[in-house]
Amino acid sequence: MGRRCGARRPHAVRDLPVGRAAAGPAQRAARPARGPPLSPQAGPRRQRPPGRAYIDDVGPLVLAIPEGMALTYGDVAELTGWGAARAVGAVMSQHGHELPWWRVVRADGSLPEGLTPRAMIHWADEGHPLVLGTSRLDLARCRWDGPEDAAG
Repeated sequence: MGRRCGARRPHAVRDLPVGRAAAGPAQRAARPARGPPLSPQAGPRRQRPPGRAYIDDVGPLVLAIPEGMALTYGDVAELTGWGAARAVGAVMSQHGHELPWWRVVRADGSLPEGLTPRAMIHWADEGHPLVLGTSRLDLARCRWDGPEDAAG
């Protein structure tokens, strides 16, 4: 039987110091103040436009990636103008069967383990360059710049 709501935790767990409360006043004063949540290079947070699903932006972009070229999840997020790499991954996992999923990879040029064998077949058919001795795309040679209208 689990603990009831409001039941006390065992003494050893209850009294463990956690986070800033773990440090005394001298240690807290010596710590630098936390900076803003985003770095200056990151820019403003990109929010979902009202009434728009992420697949509406990710799908056409992924379909536009030419054969033999690739983008990273982060590239797709940047080119859509909103969302993040993880959100692109979520869309690809749900809608990948409709899209050329093998053209969107991790930042190191790899894909999740289970997808790599099938992706290797597509990569060979399309002429994607691989990093020598690995099953990763050579993004220095096959990274797509994006659609022409995204540049300006």
